[in-house]
Amino acid sequence: MNDTADFYISNVSGEVAAILKSTIQQMSRGSDISDLIVHQLTLASTALENERTKRQSCIFCQSRGTLTQRQLNKAKSILCDMASSTNASALAAQACAMSLGHFERCFRMSAGMSPHHWIIKARMTRAKHLLVDGNASIADIAKQCGYSENCHFTRIFTREIGISPGAWRRLFANLWHPV
Repeated sequence: MNDTADFYISNVSGEVAAILKSTIQQMSRGSDISDLIVHQLTLASTALENERTKRQSCIFCQSRGTLTQRQLNKAKSILCDMASSTNASALAAQACAMSLGHFERCFRMSAGMSPHHWIIKARMTRAKHLLVDGNASIADIAKQCGYSENCHFTRIFTREIGISPGAWRRLFANLWHPV
């Protein structure tokens, strides 16, 4: 074979290359070509289909730096359930069978934000519901959402939502229960 043929065969999966080489060897021996070609092309087609399936699998997605949809849904579920925990990202990474650093990069590429920022969004969503639905103090809501200090919770809530937790509560209390 010439160098060009070797180059193209080297870019095809190993299984397909082996099948093509076998076909060429059989043809050079003068075997019944029609049955041989059909059989070998069937094998090559199967090998290419297996390669395509493998490329769509989790491993190929990880090598591109993204999570599969199933992994992303699983990670979001864990991050949401464990949002008040300090090790939520580590638990999600473990569930996706990745190191923490690789998981954070893949999550950022897949979700458009870091796991930490996604957790903050989940905490703020929960806090907004608790502020409107319950009578708990803002300090209690801060603890329920995973913040150890009320001032830190208030600072993050104001940064993310645009108004303080007290103002949020008053705004919605007036909307739902006008005086």
